[in-house]
Amino acid sequence: MSDRSRAAAPRGSRSLRPKPVVAPPLEPVEILASPVGLSGIAPVAGLRRSARRLGIETVRDLLFHLPRRYDDLRELRRLAELRDLDDGTVASARATVVDIGVQQTWRKRVQVVTAHLADGSGFATATWFGRRFVERRVHPGDELLLSGRIKHRQGGIVFEGPDFQPADAANLLHVGRIVPVYRLTTGLTANRLRAAMRAALDAAGQDYPEYLPGDVRADEALPPIGEVLEGAHYPLTFEARDAALRRLAFDELLALQLGMVGRRRARGRSTTAPIDVAPQEDAVIRGRSRGRSAGSWDGRPS
Repeated sequence: MSDRSRAAAPRGSRSLRPKPVVAPPLEPVEILASPVGLSGIAPVAGLRRSARRLGIETVRDLLFHLPRRYDDLRELRRLAELRDLDDGTVASARATVVDIGVQQTWRKRVQVVTAHLADGSGFATATWFGRRFVERRVHPGDELLLSGRIKHRQGGIVFEGPDFQPADAANLLHVGRIVPVYRLTTGLTANRLRAAMRAALDAAGQDYPEYLPGDVRADEALPPIGEVLEGAHYPLTFEARDAALRRLAFDELLALQLGMVGRRRARGRSTTAPIDVAPQEDAVIRGRSRGRSAGSWDGRPS
């Protein structure tokens, strides 16, 4: 850089050279080892900050971030049937949005989005506090699958902050299925994590390299790891979930046992550093050792 250009550049300015562009990984093995933010999978890359707070560094770490529980939301109820449920019950329904709007609450800067729903059997209301984006995603006439806790209010049924998806969505992630419930952290919603997990499974999970020998899997009747990861996150049945969790528990126990064997062998190979002893003292020590092995040494100093 010339003196003139150096003088023209503001103090403290960084180099204007473009940063090198890192091509996203393409092969499943490369994707698994890549950091979350550099995975090339848009829903996964969006987790780079919040995932670190959960101890998730790579796509492989994400796939082994298992649900803490599962909600069975496969049964879709008619809105009229919700009147028979107790307050706080988690229920799912298929309904059409009649209208939707935003109201200001008594708390400053907190707004509530309210949608009125109908399905031919009755009516209900869905409310989302502090989630203004819902109004931009949902419009009158949309048919939704909703799932959430219900409340009886003023003779009507209210879904409080329900998860929802379009009724014609190709992949159901949040409603209408066995839904995984993950441990979350600040800035990370359940919907974002489920979407990222689905994208990671599609990109690399189903092609996860198998690490158990075939004869071991056959003897223990264990499914392959790609199928296991799918069943652990998005099982179609609870039987599939149980089979997946059984395989993962077996893997964890096997890794623990192998680690214990390895440490035991390492201890057996370890040697103590030699200690220099004068010849006269060495003869005394060896003599006492022979006497002790023969049972003649009484332990008293000579």
